[in-house]
Amino acid sequence: GVGIGSSMFIYSGVWCLDYLGSHGLSNSTALQVGLASRVLGIFFMPCVGLMIDTFGAGMIVLVGAGSIAITGLPTFIMLTTCPGQWTAMLGMGLFYNLPRIMATPTLFSAEIYPSSARSLCIGISWNISSIFGGLGSTLSQLALQVHPVGPGLLMSATGCISVASVLCG
Repeated sequence: GVGIGSSMFIYSGVWCLDYLGSHGLSNSTALQVGLASRVLGIFFMPCVGLMIDTFGAGMIVLVGAGSIAITGLPTFIMLTTCPGQWTAMLGMGLFYNLPRIMATPTLFSAEIYPSSARSLCIGISWNISSIFGGLGSTLSQLALQVHPVGPGLLMSATGCISVASVLCG
C-alpha cells in the first residue's frame, strides 16, 4: 500500500509536468522545474534521513503520505488555474516533491519485516508497487477525463492509501 501510493504519486507528478506543458508551460521551463525539484530533493534528503533516524521510518512515511493526501488536490487546482513558471516551481518542487521524498516505502518495509524475510518482502512489495504505480500517468489522464481536478483527487487518494497502509501496518 505504501509503495503503491508513493509510486503512483511519482508518476502522476511526471504526468503533471507534461500536462502543464500542453497548457502553455514551455519545454525549457518544464525541464527547469523538474531539475529544480530534484536538486531540492538532494538537499532535503539528509534532513529526511536524520528525521528517520530520530523518529523512525514509519512516522516519517506517515507524515509524508499525510502531506501528499493534504496537498495533492489543492496543488493541482493551483497549477491548473495559474499555470506559470513560479507556480510550477512551487507546486512541483515544494508541494509535490518534498512529501514524496518523505514517503520512503523501502525504509518503512525494512522496518516492519523481520530480517530473515526482509529481502523477499521488500522485493515483492517493490515489484507490486511498480506495477500499480507505473499506471500513475495513465490513471491521471483517465481521471482528467472524468473531472477537471481528477488528477489532484487521485494524488490525494494515493496519499490516503499510504496513510491507511502505515496505520494498519
